[in-house]
Parts: sequence; structure tokens; C-alpha cells
Amino acid sequence: MRVCLFSLLLAASLTANEEITEILEFYCFDCHGYGKKEGGVSLENLNPSQQPDLWERVWRNVRTGMMPPAEGDPLEDGEKKNLLTWLETKKLGIDRSNPDPGRVTIRRLNRVEYRNTINDLLALDYPTHELFPPDDTGYGFDVIGDVLSLSPLLVERYFKAANDIIHRALPENAASLPTITIRGPNFTDKNNRAETGRFIEFMKPQTVEANRHIPFDGEYELNLTFRIKGSSTASDNTATLLLIVDNQEIARRNLGWDFKDKLHIKQKIPLKKGDHRFALQLLAGQAPKPGQGELGIEVKTLQINGPLDGTIKYYPESYLRIIPRDLQPSNREQWPTMSRRILSRFAEQAWRRPPPEHLIDQLTTIANQTANRRNSFEAGIRTASTAILTSPRFLLREEFPAEHSSPEPYLELDPYSLASRLSYFLWSSMPDQELLTHAHNHTLRANLAQQVDRMLNDKRANRFVQNFTGQWLQARDVETMNIRANIILRMRNNAATRIFNNRLREDMRRETETLFKYILLEQKPAIDLVSGNYTFLNERLAKYYKISGIKGEQLRKVEGHRGGILTQGTFLVVTSNPTRTSPVKRGLFVLDNLLGTPPPPAPPDVPELKGDRTPHRPSNLTMRERMIEHRKNPDCRSCHARMDPIGLAFENYTAVATFREKEHNGKLIDTSGKLVTGEEFAGVNELKQILATTKKSDFHRCLAEKLLTYALGRGVEYYDAPTIDDLVTTMEANNGSLHSLIHAITQSVPFQKTRRN
Repeated sequence: MRVCLFSLLLAASLTANEEITEILEFYCFDCHGYGKKEGGVSLENLNPSQQPDLWERVWRNVRTGMMPPAEGDPLEDGEKKNLLTWLETKKLGIDRSNPDPGRVTIRRLNRVEYRNTINDLLALDYPTHELFPPDDTGYGFDVIGDVLSLSPLLVERYFKAANDIIHRALPENAASLPTITIRGPNFTDKNNRAETGRFIEFMKPQTVEANRHIPFDGEYELNLTFRIKGSSTASDNTATLLLIVDNQEIARRNLGWDFKDKLHIKQKIPLKKGDHRFALQLLAGQAPKPGQGELGIEVKTLQINGPLDGTIKYYPESYLRIIPRDLQPSNREQWPTMSRRILSRFAEQAWRRPPPEHLIDQLTTIANQTANRRNSFEAGIRTASTAILTSPRFLLREEFPAEHSSPEPYLELDPYSLASRLSYFLWSSMPDQELLTHAHNHTLRANLAQQVDRMLNDKRANRFVQNFTGQWLQARDVETMNIRANIILRMRNNAATRIFNNRLREDMRRETETLFKYILLEQKPAIDLVSGNYTFLNERLAKYYKISGIKGEQLRKVEGHRGGILTQGTFLVVTSNPTRTSPVKRGLFVLDNLLGTPPPPAPPDVPELKGDRTPHRPSNLTMRERMIEHRKNPDCRSCHARMDPIGLAFENYTAVATFREKEHNGKLIDTSGKLVTGEEFAGVNELKQILATTKKSDFHRCLAEKLLTYALGRGVEYYDAPTIDDLVTTMEANNGSLHSLIHAITQSVPFQKTRRN
């Protein structure tokens, strides 16, 4: 395909200057001239005016060094520069002095953004993943405006959700009993603090406990919420759970396999003012039958509600987020005034900018009419607040220019649009009050760098880490991938599940996220993601990797083992097939996500590898031999020449990320290879070094494109070339820092500006 694209340039050379014509003739005619039709393309028959969509692909392949082919004569630096300049100015119309910022499609909040926004707005955790349909993705991310459409079903869900959320935030008789909440990880085993209520195994008798101070004498209700985890299919494994207060058993529940998301134990008990011990004890029951998975419980919360006699009451945080104490009316005459102030304040937060006065008039009228009819101030606020959450101003992210009267084709975003773009980039949520204050005072741009640093050091930045790595590095897929560990490890299903289980998969995801977060916040070179000699492990994951000396549940930095993402469980698992490794997926991952040079899509009806239909009796051929056999298909050869050498470098690692030196047939694994651009390597460590040296700028460029795509909510286009070049230059001037790249993105033209029309 890359040679065919070069042919397009040659066919257009009559309109190019003489130097460009000579470059094209020298590098392309051997395959596409003088009667030759490499790839089925003849230069004489190709009309470039009929294929304008290929110009950008030509430019990208020349820019990334994929053209001309490595086995031919390489372009000299000056020739490449001149060719790219000709492409940009004559064919693509790129103006580096005044770059086009592009346009982002008005888009709705995706499920993650909606959930986070409601959480930050109202201190409520709304289960959008259960109630909203999955979001579509584009360019590898679920923040892309062009795919975040609004279906009639979703509109109905939004109306229902708004009503449900406001009724949760402003319930009838909102003043309620005080609640003390103990979360699952806060329950610990006093003999081993690493063992917590995060997960308690059925077959491992254990007691976890937490101490809390009860401020008042009285009767209390205890509400324990938990769920069963472990096996995704039915199991006969059982246990008994005891709820204990001050060494006295107050409730017990027999447990078995249950797919419900939430299970409850409720019990009333008198408590005296003072410190009390709340404990959960799990007693082993029936073991799983052969082939079945083991189970455990994940404790979510223990809520201690009371005193139940109502002598002490408080307003929930969600109530105060809408009706703060200083705006609660003391008499009916204050209802209209307080309604307007409450709704104006809430609308500004929810809509992420000051609301128009005429809309506040309408909302206040709705609130007053409902309040008078229902004889309830809260009922009026409830109805009007529901309207605020069903408004397009809440559901959609629309961005506005700072001024419309300017004749310039590209305009700066107004400060409120910039604040929202920044907050949804780094927090996947609405701007907080500090950002809105800067927007109101027109001081956000002057303080942008300080705000970025503040936001990155806020706990809400964990959402950026999880969402970006979860999609760019596919880290979130490791917990749901269909992997047949029993076949890969050659164990009984029960034994394989004990080793490669859900807790281990979660550790793998957290390992990738923690490495990314460390490199970001410690301002380390981004290339450490690929070639760093360190990662983050806890005892369980270290033991699985056969690394000794690591104790405890907490992830900590470990040097000298499995450094970088390419030898982490996340990468190795998500790029595998259910029963075997996949050199194709692993090679494609590196090309697409780390180098930004993905091959074209596979042709239809590609045959399976030999042996894939019989995973219990694998082929006697090595994986390298199977791939060589596969490449005999002419339709597969060119793309596999790019992917296979990279993917085969990881063959020492199984589909469940364990290390091996030999194939199943006893043959030593050969991990050597050669990139299509000519670099040779003996295995994964040498491949990492190539990526960190000769390919480092390609990695920086790819990372810049991925981050810019995520930040903007649109794909990177050819007219973004000046921005990408500037981002890479800034990054490399700052030791290749990921931290500096994020700062540079927030200062870039496409992040700060928009097209006039």
C-alpha cells in the first residue's frame, strides 16, 4: 500500500517543481514505471485528481518514514523535508503561520463524564454503566464528538435519570438520621494489615474489623452492603458471613454463588456513646466441585444509621449542594426570593457558565407554581432542578468563541468553554468553583499553567489516568478479556483460576495506571513507559511474575524487573487470543499505539492459523513457523512483514503474561527480528531500546496525537501537523516529559481556539 501511495505522487509530478519530479522518479519508477505494476498500480493509468483522499495518507507515510520502503534507497533529509513541504503547501494547504484549530462536534456527556459530573455536582454516585447504553468509540476513545450521538432511547434515559437523581438529592423529608460509613478497604485483619474487606476468600477463614466512635446513645440500624466475586459462572462454593459488634454476633448469612451487584445484611442494635469494634468474620463452607471457580466477597460499605428515635437529624450532602443552609427559607414569604437564588446558583454549576436571565425567570416560575400547588418549597426546587439536568446546556458540551464580531477565521474559545475543555480533559467532569471563578474574572488563560498543575495533583486526576490508559493502553480490558487460563497454563480449571483470577487482573490494570501516573506526576520522560527499568508491584503480582522480596497489598516501585508497559500483564493479556499468544495483535498494538503507523485493515476471509481450531491439541509448529506459513498468502504478506517481527519478540511471554523459554513442543523460542525500517533486535529488551532511541521521536509524536485526540474529542487531522510538531518540540526540550506534553496541549492552538464557522 505504501508504494502505491508513492505512485500517486509521481502521477501528479507534472504540476510539481523539477526537484520533486526527480525525487519521485528516482524513488518510485523501479516499482511503478516502465511498464511495471507493483501492487497492481500503473503510473500511466493513475489520475490523482480522482483520489484526493490519498494525499493525506501519502504525507503521513512519508512523514513517519514508512515510505519509501526500507529495502530501497532512503530519502535524504533534505529531500524528505522538501517533499513534505511540497505536500503540505501544494496539496494539503497547511499554513504553519496561522494553523487551523479545526472544529469539535457538539457532543453529549459520555457515561463516565455524566457519572463524574453528577458526583461532583451533587455528591451522588449514579450507576450510568447499568442504566445507559454503552458509548461508541472513535479513534480509540469514547470522548469523540462525531460518535456520541443522541438516540431516542438515550433521551428517554436522560429524562428518567434526571428525575431519579434529583429525587435522591432532594428526598421527601430530607432531614434524616446521621450515618457513619465504613468502606470495605477500611476493614482490616489485625494480624495482616494487607488483608482487607476489599476481598475475602470463601476458603480462607478470616476476620476483618474496624473501630468507630459512636457520638450518641441510642438504637442504630446497621446496613452491610457486599457482593460475591470470583467465578463468573455458577459454583457450589459456599461460606457463612458473621456481622459482629464488640465481640457479639448480631447477624449471619449463608453465602453462595450470586450474580447480584449488591447484597445486604440489615440489623438493629442498641449502642452506647463511645468507641466500638465492628467486625466481619467469614467461615468456610463447601468447597467448589472440580472445574468450578472459588468465590469470595467484596465488602462495599457498612452504614451505621442512628439514633433511630429521630432526636438527631442532618441534611445529606446532596441536599446541601442544591439548597445550602444559608439559602434555606425561614418562612413562606421567602420562597420566591430563595428559589431564584438557589436555581441561579445550581444552573450555573450544572451548565458550567452563567445562565441567561430569561431562563432563570422560567425556572423560578416553575418552582413557585409547583411549591404553591404542593405546599412544599422542596417540591418546587425539585421540579426546576430536574429541568436543569434535562437541559441541553447540561447534557451537551457546546463550545463558544470569545467574540463573534472579529473577522479572523480562527477565534479563541470563551473562558467558560476553555474551563470546561480543561476539566473534562483532566477530570472527566465539570469545572470546579476555582475554574469558574477564573473564567468569570477572565484570568484563566493567564493562570492556565498553575491550574493544570493544581488539577493534576487533585485526586480527580485519577480519572484521567484511568480513562486515558484504559483506552490508549487498553488497560481496562484486562479484567474482562476472555482468557482460557487452564489451557494456557495446562492446569485444571480450578487450579488455573486460583492463579490467574480477578484480583490478579485488577492488579495488572493498577500496575499500568500507577506507572503512568508516576511518570506523569514525577515529570519523568514519557519513553519510560516503554523502556524504563521499573514498574509497580504488590506481593500477589510480584509472586505471579516470580519476583521475590515484595510484601503486602500496596503497589510499590520495583526496579530491574518487567520494566515498562511492554512486559506488564496488561499489554501481554489484552494482545492475546483466548488460548494462545497473538504476535499479530502485539505487533499491531506497538505500531498503532506506540509508533502511530498502523497497517491497513486486514482483508476479508483471512484464514485462521493452523492449530487454532484445536487449542487442546496445539500445532506441532512453533509460533514463528505458523506465522511464516500464514504469510504465504499474498494478501497477508505485506502487513505481516510489519507486525510479525515485533509481535514475535514477545513470545517468551504467554497469553496470561507468565514467562517461558520454550514452546509447547520443547523448542527454544526465537525472539529475534527486524523492523521494516531496517533495525534488527534479538528480543524484547533490544526492541525496547530501538523504540527508545531511533524510534523515540515517533513514539513522542504518536503519544502527542493520542493525547490531543483525547483532549479535543476529535481525531487528529492533517492540518494539526504544526501543532503536533510544536508539541513534540516542546516535549523533547523538556526531557521528553509527559507532564510537559500535557501543559503544551492545553496551550496549543486547537485546544485554545475554534473555527469561526
